[in-house]
Amino acid sequence: MGNLGSVKLNKFIRLLKKHGFEKQRHKATSHMAFTKKGLTRPLIVPFHGKETDIYCIRELMAVLGITKEQFKKEIDEI
Repeated sequence: MGNLGSVKLNKFIRLLKKHGFEKQRHKATSHMAFTKKGLTRPLIVPFHGKETDIYCIRELMAVLGITKEQFKKEIDEI
């Protein structure tokens, strides 16, 4: 399947919400924190532009237990 590359931030946030994550905080910082019931720590998403980097994508895939193929399919559906 090739590299994942980057994903537009708004699509990434919609995918998080689809999987039950809620935005916990985003004050005047460059990071957003998303929480989900059952997780011990929040998922931190850097807000440095219009795209999400591969590190956030990999972390989300690990938290959700999904493969690259599943991630690509879900992000393409949004």
